[in-house]
Amino acid sequence: AKALMERTGILPLARRSITQTSGGQLQRVCIARAVACKPEVILFDEAISSLDAHTQVQVMDLLRDLKEKLGLTYVSITYLCDDVLFLYQGRVTEYLPVSRISETKDEYARRLLESIVVFDTETSEVDV
Repeated sequence: AKALMERTGILPLARRSITQTSGGQLQRVCIARAVACKPEVILFDEAISSLDAHTQVQVMDLLRDLKEKLGLTYVSITYLCDDVLFLYQGRVTEYLPVSRISETKDEYARRLLESIVVFDTETSEVDV
């Protein structure tokens, strides 16, 4: 545990309450917890969006370092992307550029999108 805390830069936080940590420090704690179970893949959902620019760079540097040293693979969920990958029960069901998202052929992807996005099929425009 101590080596993992050192590797993620949170050893100085060991005796602090969670209420005494910054957003960046809390994110490092979450990363350390995820890495502790020795995964092959880690899923991040908007992992750095709430952090200031300087802290974002630090956390991304940490993630790059852990990826290289531990052979990790990351999947990042973000709202700013060029391509969309749909997963159903752990399998890829559709992979499309965002510009063609309304053209999905996969029934699950279609239902998912229709639950949050309205498609105008006559003009191929997407209203979010």
